[in-house]
Amino acid sequence: MYVEIAVALLSNAIKVYGKLKKILDKYGASNIREILSGIRNGRFAEHPTYEDYLEARSYELELKELLGRLDKIIAEMRRVLSPDDNTQGVCFN
Repeated sequence: MYVEIAVALLSNAIKVYGKLKKILDKYGASNIREILSGIRNGRFAEHPTYEDYLEARSYELELKELLGRLDKIIAEMRRVLSPDDNTQGVCFN
């Protein structure tokens, strides 16, 4: 059950990330605040940049929600690990 949900969430997160990144790259920005700042200081024209900012903000909120849901699934899966697991990075043949 967790596998199917996690795969679907991750797949959606990757798609949303790609859409967000495309807008950020269009403006040479690393986050949406840089786009908004560019509008305010005149670096970017208000139109169509503000519409792109709003779209990017929507993607950002969606990505945060998807990653939050993934975090909950990962936390649930971590509960089965021993608290003092010293086998990280160890390969058993």
